[in-house]
Amino acid sequence: MAKRTPPPRKRRAPSKKKEKALKKTASQAEVHSTLPSTNLLDSLYKNRLWILGGLIILTFLSFYPVLDNEFINWDDDRYVYENPDIQGFGNGNFTKVMTTPYVSNIQPVTMWSLMLNYATGKLNPSHYLFTNVLIHIINTLLVFFFAFRLSRRRVEVGLITAALFALHPMHVESVAWVSERKDVLYTAFFLGGLITYLKYLDSQQRKWYVITLGLFVLSVFSKPAAVVFPLVLLLLEYYEKGKLEKKTLLESIPFFGISLLVGIITLQAQSVTAIIDPEVTTLGQKVLSSFYGLSMYLVKMFAPVKLSAFYPYPYLQQPVPPLYYAGPVLILALLGLAGWLWLKKGNRLAVFVALFFLINLILVLQFLQVGGAVMADRYTYVPYIGLFFGLGMGLSYVIRKQIKPWAMLASAAMILAILASAYGTFQRSDDWQDSGSIWTDVIEKYPRLVPTSYLNRGKFHFVNGDKDKAIADWEVAIQVDPNYAEAHSNLGLMYYEKKEFDRALELFNKALTLNPNYATAMKYRANSYVNKGQLQQAIPDYQKYNQLSPNDPYGHNGLGVCYQNSGNYAEAVKAFGEAIRRDPRNGFYYYNRSVAQGAIGQRAAALKDAQQAQQLGYQMPAGYLEGLR
Repeated sequence: MAKRTPPPRKRRAPSKKKEKALKKTASQAEVHSTLPSTNLLDSLYKNRLWILGGLIILTFLSFYPVLDNEFINWDDDRYVYENPDIQGFGNGNFTKVMTTPYVSNIQPVTMWSLMLNYATGKLNPSHYLFTNVLIHIINTLLVFFFAFRLSRRRVEVGLITAALFALHPMHVESVAWVSERKDVLYTAFFLGGLITYLKYLDSQQRKWYVITLGLFVLSVFSKPAAVVFPLVLLLLEYYEKGKLEKKTLLESIPFFGISLLVGIITLQAQSVTAIIDPEVTTLGQKVLSSFYGLSMYLVKMFAPVKLSAFYPYPYLQQPVPPLYYAGPVLILALLGLAGWLWLKKGNRLAVFVALFFLINLILVLQFLQVGGAVMADRYTYVPYIGLFFGLGMGLSYVIRKQIKPWAMLASAAMILAILASAYGTFQRSDDWQDSGSIWTDVIEKYPRLVPTSYLNRGKFHFVNGDKDKAIADWEVAIQVDPNYAEAHSNLGLMYYEKKEFDRALELFNKALTLNPNYATAMKYRANSYVNKGQLQQAIPDYQKYNQLSPNDPYGHNGLGVCYQNSGNYAEAVKAFGEAIRRDPRNGFYYYNRSVAQGAIGQRAAALKDAQQAQQLGYQMPAGYLEGLR
């Protein structure tokens, strides 16, 4: 009797977890099938986490000098050491930073991070700078995972992109300057959002879309530069799929809506102080300067020399740099090459590299001039990622195709470039030691071209007690820019302290002619009038100062003193009351109001204020209290 063949057994479908593991294994197998049988790539893949660990250590050592640096008197005062809003989450500070512009930007997430630093380290700069370094290291890891995924798990691309990002000297400014916390922080959320969006493209799971949107919100409220994020998402989808689907365009609407809202808020904030009068430069100068800045970003990526905290506009230099006129030719030629590769070869990589770089730079190319510099190292922090990815992909191609001898030469050149970058970063980190060192560095590279450098170095000398050097620097600042209101005001302050009030008044008058709303010059011009006995001239200055700085009790007290010495005691009482309302712990203000009240017969009120002044520790003239009783 023939044996019966048993029916085939029904196989159970694999679980979702197992299916996911199988897909991952298949993906890895697909990647490794494209690998040439070289020990180098196999070793890189197997030891990628150890290599990443080594990169983190090298990055920390390269930025180690940063941890000993001080605050810089360029925005650090407004962000940190003269900003009471970061000194605790109470007193409404947590919500206040959500609507208050700091250095012309609304960036609550950044301000909350600074509040955390203050809670742990008060005004110790090393706490803030260590946080910057830590976030930069996190960003390095995020760059690795982003490039690793984008290159279809090519570990060499991830490592090259991450190493160049971590160690490039152009990125020192973003890490070594406390004010650039916004730069490293927005990048962390920006990169996180790009990675989760790639996960969304892979899985089509809504949770990754929602997480991407959340990370974008955190990024754009760390620094408004993240408003370009939706464009980068579209670029990612194009690079991945070679097209943009209608579904993608619809899903991008919330991202563009948030970008538009933040953009409008930012333009309103910056139009007051940061955006330069459009008539300052001609249209031709704006166009050439934009191309020059773009060209210099490319040049300094390969040759990061003569780095500076401040780059003057090239048409101010003598002779004018040749790249100022050659910039448009260079950029248009490179864009033409990228376009040719796309049209003739279907090369999406060229399009991705070029557009990632341009999209993330478009807002700071100075066609609409923001600030007084043609470019800034910090602006390359995100844009360079696209260029580094392109270099990584190029080297990967040479290695995988085993193009001899270029594979060995290119690999050796890349290792040397990474080590040279680490050394350059170590050196550049020390230039940010303090305000004196960074502004001296600018002056040595661009002598008599950057008035801001002389102004701020003068402030550094003044704070450190070297008033003669401060005066010398401020005088040079005025020579370089005769219309520099702050330099005139600061120099006037020096003569005010020397009690040379006529010379001080000349300088304060000039400062207020250049900037009628310059509060500091207004206050000290009023003080100078008081010291010369010209009370009637001082009164309108104090009144204007109180409008410009309504919460400063000093101006209200000064106005009260003028009224009192002019015999207008009723107005003096009101002015001293305004000073007390703003600083109720200052006994001097109570004493002044007591004198004014006594002069108009309000003896009971005068006695009460005098007793309050005594309780607060103010030493009144002998017998004053007894005379009121």
